[in-house]
Amino acid sequence: MQINILEYLKLLRKYRRLLVYNMAFILVTAVILALIWPKEYKAITRFAPAFYVQTPFSELRSAGVPDLSALITGGVLISDVYVGIMKSRTVMEDVIVKCNLLRVFRRKLMEDAIDDLKRNSSLDIGLEEIITLTVFMPDPKLAAHVANTWVNSLDSLNQWVTKLQGSRESAFISSRLDDMRKKSDSLRDSLSSFESRYRIFSLDDEMRATVEVYANLARQLMQKEVELSKWERFAEGAPIRRSIETEIESIRKKLSDLETNWHSSIVTKVPISRLPLLQYEHTNLLRTKRTLDSLSSYLLLEYEIARLKSSVNTPTVYVIDEAIPPEKRIWPSRVKIVLLSFLFGLFFNMVLVLAVENVKIKWKL
Repeated sequence: MQINILEYLKLLRKYRRLLVYNMAFILVTAVILALIWPKEYKAITRFAPAFYVQTPFSELRSAGVPDLSALITGGVLISDVYVGIMKSRTVMEDVIVKCNLLRVFRRKLMEDAIDDLKRNSSLDIGLEEIITLTVFMPDPKLAAHVANTWVNSLDSLNQWVTKLQGSRESAFISSRLDDMRKKSDSLRDSLSSFESRYRIFSLDDEMRATVEVYANLARQLMQKEVELSKWERFAEGAPIRRSIETEIESIRKKLSDLETNWHSSIVTKVPISRLPLLQYEHTNLLRTKRTLDSLSSYLLLEYEIARLKSSVNTPTVYVIDEAIPPEKRIWPSRVKIVLLSFLFGLFFNMVLVLAVENVKIKWKL
């Protein structure tokens, strides 16, 4: 059936009593629902990682501008790590227990309460790694309490992990320091015994120069002997072989003269032929001792840092906006409910009028 606007207005007038009753019923129902509907409040807190505090997650932080560099290089943001920790079962269980949310959600199982807490909250990361936590609860004070407790639980867990890591590191480094001390003491005794036996450290400049000349001649002699071994298959009168043999004899004579003219002093009671090797051994012992001393100094510094980590209670988050009890509820919005119900009533009444009139015409009532 097709009707024009005038005929439709006549239909509305015809069924005006039905339309008024129907609209009144819809509006009254909407008002009742708006009054009895559970209220919901939103609390918001904003915080950021404390960038100048050492935590077990500090190595994940990018240098320079953290958020931009991580976006460019594909690195991991420390804020992403913090959000992941906040969504962990450990932290969420702590929040549920401290805020007694099992009773609020009317749940008996922790799993169900965790799911409800996830549905009634949101975590977002903004610019400069600022994290925004939003919590929806039926009571304004409860909403603020849950949000603040959640942040405090994150901070407490970070501090606990930091202390645990510091304790383990200090125990490990302490054992390594003990090993280093034992090795250093043993090496110090070996070095003292070596110097007391050979007195290498007491050589004057002239004696050191003589030892260096002797060492160079010994090295040249070895090179010439290796070179001579390559020409052994040639006749003894070969010019090259004879030249090498002459050089060898000359070097040996120089070495013999140095050994003959070397007068063992009161300080050094060893032949000159042994001094180059002894100097090398002495230098190697000194280098090893200095290396152990340097490692011990480094480990001692790390040990103090680990002890500090295991004892301090430095906050790992910087709260920018603490959650406060909201003054207005976000749901239900009574004005919106009544307005939407009124619009729904108008549409429903128009459809109802057409439906009733079509039924009458079809069945000729």
